[in-house]
Amino acid sequence: MNVTVAPEPRTKFVTEPDPSESATPVQPATTADPALAGRHRRAKEERASYREVFAVGEFRAMWIAQVLSYTGDQFAQVAIAILVFERTRSPLLTALAYALTYLPPIAGGPLLSGLADLFPRRRVMLACDLIRVGTVGLMAIPSMPLAPLCVLLFLTVLTGAPFASARTALMPDVLPGDKLMIGSAVGGITFQASQIVGFVAGAAVVATLNPHRTLAVDAFSFALSALIVFVWVKRRPSPHREGEARPSLWAMSADGVRIVFGNPVLRTLVLLGWLAGFAIVPEGLAAPYAHSLHRGTLTVG
Repeated sequence: MNVTVAPEPRTKFVTEPDPSESATPVQPATTADPALAGRHRRAKEERASYREVFAVGEFRAMWIAQVLSYTGDQFAQVAIAILVFERTRSPLLTALAYALTYLPPIAGGPLLSGLADLFPRRRVMLACDLIRVGTVGLMAIPSMPLAPLCVLLFLTVLTGAPFASARTALMPDVLPGDKLMIGSAVGGITFQASQIVGFVAGAAVVATLNPHRTLAVDAFSFALSALIVFVWVKRRPSPHREGEARPSLWAMSADGVRIVFGNPVLRTLVLLGWLAGFAIVPEGLAAPYAHSLHRGTLTVG
C-alpha cells in the first residue's frame, strides 16, 4: 500500500510569495524602486569631506575672516579687563566692563541681525569690520577716559551680531548641498577654539606689549578681515527684492520674537541658552582674582 506523506507547510514571507496567489515574483526592496536605489547611491557618492569644503576659495576667505573676528573679540576682552583693573583696582568695575562684552548680543543682536536680510550680506560684513576698526582703534588711544572706552567696547561687540548673521546667511550660497553641514560644523569648532586660543594668546600679547598696543593689534585684525572679505568674497545682490516695500528692522525682529516665543520648544531652547550665559560670570573676575594670587597678566588669560 502506497502512503503519500503531505509536505510540511512552510511559513510564507514577503520575499517568497505563494505561487497560487501571484505569478509575478516579488522583487527585493533594493531593486523594486530603481530610482530610490539610485538616490541612495548618489547620496553616498556626494557626501562632502572637510578637504572638499576647504577647497572652496570663498569659504576659506570667510573662515579666515571668522577666525580674525572671533580672536580679535577675545583679545579685546582680555585687554579691557586688564586695562580697567589697572586703572581702578575695582573688581566690581572690572566685572561690569567685562559684562559689556556680553550685553550687546542680548540687547541689540536680535535687532541688528536682520540687516543681513535687508542689504547685501558681503556689504554688511565689510561695514561691521570697518566700524570695528574705528571703535577699537579709538580704544587703543592711551588717554581715552574710562566711560567712552566702555561705550566703544559696547559698539565693538554690538557689530559682531550682524557680521555673524551675514556670514551665516551667505553659507548656503558658498557651500551648496552636503558641504553646508560640514562648513557649519567647521564654524562651530572655530568659535570654540578661538575662545580658548584667544584668551591665552590675548593675555600673552598684553603681557608682551600692553593693553593699548594689544587693542591696536586687534584693530589691525579687523582691517585684515575686511580686506579678505572685499577681495575674495563674491558680490551678491540683496535678498530684499526691488519693488517691494522694505520692512523695518523692528517689524522683522517683532516677527521673529513672535515665532520663537510662540513655539514652546523654541521658547524653551532660547531660555536655556540665556541661562547658560550666566556661566561666564566668573570670567569677569579673572583679572582681580589673578591679582589676589599675586600672579601676572598671563594668569588672567
